[in-house]
Amino acid sequence: MDWIQSQSFSRAARHYVGTGDRANAVIRWRMAIGHDPGSRLLNRSYLRTLIQLDHNRDHWSDGFRTANWLLKISPSDRSDLELATQA
Repeated sequence: MDWIQSQSFSRAARHYVGTGDRANAVIRWRMAIGHDPGSRLLNRSYLRTLIQLDHNRDHWSDGFRTANWLLKISPSDRSDLELATQA
């Protein structure tokens, strides 16, 4: 059930990213990750959203936390390391 909900929230987040609605995109990504925190795809997508849309850096403390978590769950993935350094 959690996986299904995480997928639903991630679809909504992608929709809001597409419309440029930063606040709703961030909320939906957080909700998706809350239902599947071990998903590297969800964590990567959330970081990409912050890099793309959060120019005021309102959510960067959460972004740093997510980047650290991503590096813990995939320590040998070079693309995750590069994404984390952008955050």
